[in-house]
Amino acid sequence: MQKAKKIFAEFPDLQIVEGTRLLGGYVGTDAHRKKWVQEKVKEWARNVERVATAAEFAPHEAYIACSKSLQHEWKCVARVVPGAGGQMEQLEGMIRDRLIPALMKRRRNGGPLTQQDVWLKDVAALPVRLLGLGIPKPTKTANRDYKTSATASEAITEAILRGEDIDADKYYVKRGQKVRAAHTKAVKEAVEKESERLGSQSGQAASEDQCEEVRQSKEKRQSGWLMATPLKEHRMNLSPDEFRDAMTI
Repeated sequence: MQKAKKIFAEFPDLQIVEGTRLLGGYVGTDAHRKKWVQEKVKEWARNVERVATAAEFAPHEAYIACSKSLQHEWKCVARVVPGAGGQMEQLEGMIRDRLIPALMKRRRNGGPLTQQDVWLKDVAALPVRLLGLGIPKPTKTANRDYKTSATASEAITEAILRGEDIDADKYYVKRGQKVRAAHTKAVKEAVEKESERLGSQSGQAASEDQCEEVRQSKEKRQSGWLMATPLKEHRMNLSPDEFRDAMTI
């Protein structure tokens, strides 16, 4: 800070700061970055709370609002801010304790998490094609997403720091495509492994009726309706009962 003030001493009206928002992320000291992420997490948690309230009477619209819009806000920050996932426990708790129960029309009593609560939270994090809700746990995915973005942009970052020219097509576009492909493959393998693990636990965490509903839903692929944009004019908006029938958990 003192060095910066000395360098820009000839500009007395110039404000010197230790951190600032930049391109959807944040640059600055660790303390300022953590404070910024903390405020963002509080904001997202409040928004999830609002969506959860709406989900009690309009679950389809609320689900689409979160899965196709809101969750991408914290995913974006996770990709460009290192260590953001470690600060998202409050957000993840709001998803687990308010949003998922509201979508399912299932209220938690505020007590300790039961085995079924934990199982449902983990299943909800799976993609819709694997009978989940496609709302990953931010504390688990943030660091992986950041590493992917950092690796994809490593060559261009180093070139900028060295002040060198770079062939964007050769070193950035192609490398980015390769890294994203590897990321997609790794994520797919991870979620399929998690799906198998949760499937093996369903007998202990879910009732026999729930297990049977999951099996039937998987055979009929009815959960695909969850991702349909709720356009009333095209009769694609599911009623609360229709939406919850399409859910597999």
